[in-house]
Amino acid sequence: MLKLAVAYAQENYQAKAKALATALALPLIQILEPKKLEGYDLFFWCDIYLSLYDPPSQIRAEFSLKKASQHQKEGKKQALARAMGLHKLSELSDLKVIDATAGLGKDSFVLASLGVEVVMLERSPLILPLLQDALALAQQDPQLSSIVKGLRLIHGEARQIIPQLKPHEVIYLDPMYPDSPKRALPKKEMQIFLKLLRGVTDDDTLLELALAHALKRVVVKRPRHAPHLAGKAASFSLEGESTRYDVYLTS
Repeated sequence: MLKLAVAYAQENYQAKAKALATALALPLIQILEPKKLEGYDLFFWCDIYLSLYDPPSQIRAEFSLKKASQHQKEGKKQALARAMGLHKLSELSDLKVIDATAGLGKDSFVLASLGVEVVMLERSPLILPLLQDALALAQQDPQLSSIVKGLRLIHGEARQIIPQLKPHEVIYLDPMYPDSPKRALPKKEMQIFLKLLRGVTDDDTLLELALAHALKRVVVKRPRHAPHLAGKAASFSLEGESTRYDVYLTS
């Protein structure tokens, strides 16, 4: 059982910290800087951004205009966009995607930057506040708000939620791996995810569920040399230097 807390330094973030501590039933602590807090496995740090700390490492969700501009510049040629089939669409808004394993929302934000509507599913009650904070901050920026309006966040298990949603054209999976979840993350960020998700894996039934509910395709993100999820061969794959997108056509 992880020992957790919510911490803050400045009085103007006290209300934000208190609300989170109350929601998660965690201790609330005021300290000068995050590296001074000891005796906890992880703790939330409330500042301009909400972070999850394991000093000196931290993770947070971030939806920035700079990153959105970069994604828009790269457009449909990005591997993720091509795996989704965006290069075949004249109107990107015609595509509706379920990101069944949202994590920090990076891939969902790529798609939203290109005009795609995405339903983000996140099961971890500790990752969820990071996504909520990033969305709330983005909604305060007039330019960013027009992008993140295409993102809808739902907390819960994908296996329970997907059957309740109307069918979407694409379901996207970025599953965890027992040995090293989110391998594309920097090493320090990965260590925090390992603490959060110790003993948690996405078993093969998630792929079968996605295949049963996606109207056009299921896209699975994998390390380049990893075996196919559930041992099921894809219709085709797109490979990068370290990442592979396996595409399963369902239509």
